[in-house]
This record gives sequence, C-alpha cells and structure tokens, in this order.
Amino acid sequence: MSFADQVTVTYIVVGIAVGLTSWLATAKRGGVVLLILSVTAGLVGAFGLEILLANLFGIYATFGTLDTLITTSIVKSGAGALLTVALMHLGMRLLRPRRVDP
Repeated sequence: MSFADQVTVTYIVVGIAVGLTSWLATAKRGGVVLLILSVTAGLVGAFGLEILLANLFGIYATFGTLDTLITTSIVKSGAGALLTVALMHLGMRLLRPRRVDP
C-alpha cells in the first residue's frame, strides 16, 4: 500500500470514528439521519482540513518526515473532523425550534 493510500485510509477511519463517537455521545441520538450527518461531517472535516492546508500552504499529507506520515495525518484529520462535527452540533442547537412550555 502506498503512502497516499495509507493517508486516505487514515482520513476515512478517523472521520468515521469521530462521527460515530459524536453520534454516540449525544443524549438523544435522533436515529439514522443524525448518524449519517455526524459521520458525513466527520469525513468532510477530515478531508476538508487537508484540502485547506494544501491550498493555503502547499502542505500535502505530512508536515514532518515520512516516518511521521500517519501520525501527522491522524492529528490533522482528527482536528478537522472534531471541528466540523462540533460546528454541526452547534448549528443544530441554534436552529432547533424552541419548546414552548404550557
């Protein structure tokens, strides 16, 4: 498996893990729709941060040596996934209709 394949698999695994963990941590899981949203947000965040760094700074896949390739990929994809999932949950809280108590 090439280094690029290893990085891609790392991003996929981290994105799914963050999305699934986020879904499991919610008090009301909300069914399959929230699960799909959480995992999608995790994947988008994991790949999105890499794309942002590549476009802004020209850094692709690693900012160290080839020995630290997977470690740096886990850190970057985890940070992007966590940020995206957190923003998704914040947005859902802000857009949720308020309950009216009788």
